[in-house]
Amino acid sequence: MPKFVALDSRQHRNLKIDPDKVEKQSDKERMVPVVINEFSKLIVHFPIVITKNTETRRFACVALLGFEEGENLFWESNAWNAIYTPLNIARQPLFIGTEKGKEPAVCINMESDCIVNHTQVQAQTKDKGKALFDEYGNDTEFLLQFKGMLAELIEGDAHTSTLIQALLDFDLLTPIQLEITFDDQSSSQIAGLYTIDEKKLENLAEEEFAVLRRQGMLKPIYIMIASISNIYALIQKKNQRLKG
Repeated sequence: MPKFVALDSRQHRNLKIDPDKVEKQSDKERMVPVVINEFSKLIVHFPIVITKNTETRRFACVALLGFEEGENLFWESNAWNAIYTPLNIARQPLFIGTEKGKEPAVCINMESDCIVNHTQVQAQTKDKGKALFDEYGNDTEFLLQFKGMLAELIEGDAHTSTLIQALLDFDLLTPIQLEITFDDQSSSQIAGLYTIDEKKLENLAEEEFAVLRRQGMLKPIYIMIASISNIYALIQKKNQRLKG
């Protein structure tokens, strides 16, 4: 069970993170939320699609990592196997916590497997992990890297919300349903995903197209469209895994 607390330089002075275990926190995630400012890196590997939360009815951009629940096809031989790691994976176990009436705060999941707390571990593990704070309680370069990723996510969330709202305003989302048969004749069906309706995009009025251009949304829209072809590479990864 996750235990989320605000990161504190006094309380967490001896706490360290094992970088080798960061990506493992998402080894069973089928998809991961992504933000617009990482699209140009995500397209190297991942299909970028949109999902809709059945409870909140809110839309979100995600990178598809697998076809089944609990399946991450980029986690292979106990290691992350991709050139780029999405920010929402790389920033683990830190995140930005928000509370009404208060400033956003850097928080940490104290139950994460990648945490090393030297008040609780044996002496032989003393050199394992990277510190978040130095002996004076100042942020280490390692922690500053995490804070940089969190800042990217905060900024990216705002731009991603603008993108999604624009897609909704111009009715450019279309549902997709994946029905895939793999080499071993097993099959997978994925519903609840959305992508860009290319025909509607092409038929936008000139003034509507100009709005998307002014908002800087054309590039991420075209990246999303192009990224759908990564589904074929994902199918290949699945077939390779099925072969053992």
